[in-house]
Amino acid sequence: LAEAVADRATRKDAFYRTIGVKVVTPPYDVHTRARSLPGPVDDPELVDDVTQDLLGEFEDESVRKVGVRVSNLDFSEREQASLDGYDSEAVDAGGDSAADSDAASDSDEADRKGGRVGDDWREQRGQVSLEDFE
Repeated sequence: LAEAVADRATRKDAFYRTIGVKVVTPPYDVHTRARSLPGPVDDPELVDDVTQDLLGEFEDESVRKVGVRVSNLDFSEREQASLDGYDSEAVDAGGDSAADSDAASDSDEADRKGGRVGDDWREQRGQVSLEDFE
């Protein structure tokens, strides 16, 4: 999965700042884990390494479903960030992705203002997915 996700990002000329996994355990408990990098990269080996590290938490559990993603995409033409000094422990030990927590805060804010955030909240924030480019 990690290889396929990294390959798709490379084909779309997308750099990414976050690598994440979704794990569904019985009965239907959903767990997400993500690690943010210091800058945008296009590194399939790193996607595999980070994914394996994040999945290690679920090594002794029954799993119904697994997903891999890259996010915080950057399509600008520039060199990728250097990973010198990358400290996996200090960056993000797991939990929901920043995009998920941002969506929740946007939704809360819209509810306070009497509005509702629709499915297009990412577009409103200038965020896109790789699927938007097919």
